Amino acid sequence: MMVSVSTREFKNWTVAEIKGRVDAFNDKRVIRSLEMLIQAGHRSLALDLSDVAFMGFQAMKEILKMAETVSQNRGEVVLVAPNAQVRRHLDSFAGHKGLKVFRSFDELQTGLFFVPRSEYASGPAPSQF
Repeated sequence: MMVSVSTREFKNWTVAEIKGRVDAFNDKRVIRSLEMLIQAGHRSLALDLSDVAFMGFQAMKEILKMAETVSQNRGEVVLVAPNAQVRRHLDSFAGHKGLKVFRSFDELQTGLFFVPRSEYASGPAPSQF
C-alpha cells in the first residue's frame, strides 16, 4: 500500500495528513517529509493519523524524537486520531511523556487530549477511546 503525506492548515496548526501504511519500506520518506515541515518553520504540527492503517515502531520512535526536539525549541508536535495499533505502540515507549494525543480535531481545538496508558500506570485509568 502506498503512503502519502499532505499538508493543510487548521486554526494555528499545520496538519500533516498521513495516509496508508508507514512501515520499514517507507518510514524514512514519511519522517523526511515531517522534518522538512519543521525545517520550514512550522512550530505547531498536528499529525493526522486517521487514515494510517499501520505504523511501525521505527517511525513511531522517530516521531517521538522529533516531538521532543520541537518541544525544546518552543514548538509542539501532536497526534490526532490514531487507531488502536498506533496507541498500543505509544504505550510501549517509556520516553513519550508530553506527547499529546487527540481523538479528533474537535478535541485538538478544545485542548482535551488522551493520556497514554504508561503515563497513568500509578493511578486510576481515564476512560479509553
